[in-house]
Amino acid sequence: MEQDVAKFRARHPGKPITFTEFGADAIAGVHTQPPDKWSEEYRADVIEMYSRTLERFPFIVGTPPWSFADFRTSQSVMRVGALNQNGVFTRDRRSKVAALRLHELWIERRD
Repeated sequence: MEQDVAKFRARHPGKPITFTEFGADAIAGVHTQPPDKWSEEYRADVIEMYSRTLERFPFIVGTPPWSFADFRTSQSVMRVGALNQNGVFTRDRRSKVAALRLHELWIERRD
């Protein structure tokens, strides 16, 4: 990812960059150790990895993960219950592990 960011920067020198829509689906209530795909811990780890990597680049001015909350979408073989489960909150706004991890990262950066 660092190489991709460097290449993108070379194509757009001098401009601030917001790196958006990263993360992984997490089914609310699924917890595994070690973190497996679809677990809340896996999603939190992916967000943390992206955040910690991207913070090394001073020209990256924003890193909002995808997305705020789970939402209904069209049915497909890639969607459990026709839900996009990339939210850091559930569809009814309950915190997932990723929301707590983001809070920890923001507090750490603030201090």
